[in-house]
Amino acid sequence: GVLARVGDRVPLSEQRFALAEAVRFSFGLAPESSGLALPLSAGELPGSWQDAARRLAERIGPEPCCLILRQGDETDRRRYAAALSEAFGRTAMLLPERPAAGLGAAAMLAGWLPVERARTRAGERAPLVELPAFLGPRIAIADSEGGLALDGLDGFDTPLPPLSPKNRATLWRRALPGETLPDSLPLHRFGPARIAAIGARARATDGPLPERLRCAMGAELRAEMEPHAQLVSRRVEDSGLVTDEALSADLNLLLARCRVRSLGPAAPDRAPGVRVLFSGPSGTGKTHATAWLATKLGLPLFKLDLASVVSKYIGETEENLARLLDRAEAADSVLLIDEADSLFGARTEAKDSSDRFANNQTNYLLTRIETFDGIVVLTTNGRERFDSAFARRLDQIIEVPLPGAKERRAIWRYCLGADHALTAAEINRLSALVDLAGGHIRNIAQTAEVLARAEDRPVGLADIRVGIDQEYLKIGRTPPGGLTET
Repeated sequence: GVLARVGDRVPLSEQRFALAEAVRFSFGLAPESSGLALPLSAGELPGSWQDAARRLAERIGPEPCCLILRQGDETDRRRYAAALSEAFGRTAMLLPERPAAGLGAAAMLAGWLPVERARTRAGERAPLVELPAFLGPRIAIADSEGGLALDGLDGFDTPLPPLSPKNRATLWRRALPGETLPDSLPLHRFGPARIAAIGARARATDGPLPERLRCAMGAELRAEMEPHAQLVSRRVEDSGLVTDEALSADLNLLLARCRVRSLGPAAPDRAPGVRVLFSGPSGTGKTHATAWLATKLGLPLFKLDLASVVSKYIGETEENLARLLDRAEAADSVLLIDEADSLFGARTEAKDSSDRFANNQTNYLLTRIETFDGIVVLTTNGRERFDSAFARRLDQIIEVPLPGAKERRAIWRYCLGADHALTAAEINRLSALVDLAGGHIRNIAQTAEVLARAEDRPVGLADIRVGIDQEYLKIGRTPPGGLTET
């Protein structure tokens, strides 16, 4: 592959040989803008990553093989590929999708370690770039699913080295010099590249650091998560979450489970992700509780857009969801799948091809959610509609019941705020007689606020009565009597 024929359309006696373009590029005889290969830099990586790269290079040696990087942020994977190349005593070069002639020979002559981006898909095997005459280790940056056609090479799945909270604290201090960092920040499982990018965004804004960080995380991840998931900017503090004792205990256990994820899995065969199902009637606050969880963790919340994920074409729904889960894992955000029973429905007897395809989709999703390495919250109004095998794959199932009179009183006070003219006795009557979920109470309060603002006055009981009539009409029930004293 060092030489290439020139003028192959002329008679044989007039043909000439010249150095292949890739070889000329490797010797600095071709312009760098030719797009034959792109050098990669490891940058300022944690010392633990460099040590891991050296240990791996010593174990493998110079023999031909393919190291496969599947998990983590792609920028981190490229930088770790560069660190591995340095450990092998070579220069990491990112190959183009269509390699030029002589690229394998150029890699041998120049001491390159070829790195390629392999677009792998479930159920398919992506071919490696052909590199005739190259003998040595190479690296493939692949997607989490699908295989690679290695053509006799030994392939090794190579995870990114783990980062301890101490390592992350060092990276955060480097990204946010002079700031007082929240204690929970090093527990978030961000990689070096993500920490540097979030720190740069946070430095460019004003305000309390926790809020700047959360906004920076959401802005950093939005482009990757869209269009399959939308950023939810709702912030819910402890004062905005009204629960009974049982639900409060369940939510605090969930919060603790999420916070200890950085310590690794409890069992060697268990992904350290958190998978939880919120089950309860509509309007009881399942999404609200998810927003509270994201606020307490200081992480952005993304909500799955079912319209963009579900496709009529066979296999495309699974592919879209797999891509979204991969991004959520790498981003370490909170992913909300609302009305999840539409995706994880119970398997049925296969009477026709539609049933078989639906069952295959459920089978795939059950397997994929079990290996999910992030935080995912699923909600449903009917737990019985889930497949029976689904419960085993969840860390928690939390029932979110309709609020009692005590909880409704707290919800009324929270939704009304301070600018209203209702007495304590009137709020008590509303709490006792209006037996609706928190979402309905919020709608009533919003309707009353519209009426009061139109006349520039505080919210009164008459405004609340209008909102109650509207809300009960929507759900097909008769409004309660006795809301006013006679």
